[in-house]
Amino acid sequence: MMMRKGDDQFKKLVDETIAKAEITEGEKLYQKWFQSPIPPKGLNLDLPMGEDMKELFKGPNDKAFQ
Repeated sequence: MMMRKGDDQFKKLVDETIAKAEITEGEKLYQKWFQSPIPPKGLNLDLPMGEDMKELFKGPNDKAFQ
């Protein structure tokens, strides 16, 4: 996500909102898009969630992933 520099109040709001969504809905959304059939053709990527991603969903941060 990109946003203008220097708007700390907006960044804080965005960080909190995304973190809340990751914690409450992250695993559910991951399962929907990466481990379940995707419409319209029903393609299933069958991509299990890695340990790194599980940890990020438990403790979101704003650091770049390597």
